[in-house]
Amino acid sequence: MTRIAKEKAFLWLAFLCFLCISYIGVATVTSATSSEMEALLRRTRAEKLGFLLPVSALNYQLEAKDGERIEHVALKDLDAPLVLVNFWATFCQPCIEELPSLLAMSRMFQDKGLLVLAISYDDSFDTIEDFFNEFTSATIPKNFIVLRDPQPGGGEGLKGVFGTKKIPETYIVEGQKVLVRFVNARNWTEPDIIAFFNGLLEK
Repeated sequence: MTRIAKEKAFLWLAFLCFLCISYIGVATVTSATSSEMEALLRRTRAEKLGFLLPVSALNYQLEAKDGERIEHVALKDLDAPLVLVNFWATFCQPCIEELPSLLAMSRMFQDKGLLVLAISYDDSFDTIEDFFNEFTSATIPKNFIVLRDPQPGGGEGLKGVFGTKKIPETYIVEGQKVLVRFVNARNWTEPDIIAFFNGLLEK
């Protein structure tokens, strides 16, 4: 083998070694990130899901209030990288207890791609509006949307499509995929929960 051929062979070997080291480094970082998210899941007591929403859930008609007018919206109409779906009601004390921290967390992420849907099971929007007028004088974050589930035909409404009868219960949705579920009231400003949402939005 000539000197030039040996140099070329050496350079190719060095290049291949570099690629292998780079691949191992990337794989290690990815693995560490995944492990960290799994640890945050455990510490926040969230349940990992991973199922796709059925068409019935994406098309389900919810009520939104625009001034004096009631409009209908569906999950398929919403455009956000990450959606937090919170099932609640003004007659639910644990729901009310977690609401201040949910509003505070919404403010933290209002320019980072998180949309919060507070889906109420109250009888009317008048009840919901009266509650918020007494509950807080602060401006509701622009990414915190209050909706009402009219529950046509009775039954559990949209929360039944998600697979629950309980409130408060919260689901994190990315596209059509339901990532995790939080059962019962939470302090949404806990450091582990904030770190979990940061991880989801930065991936």
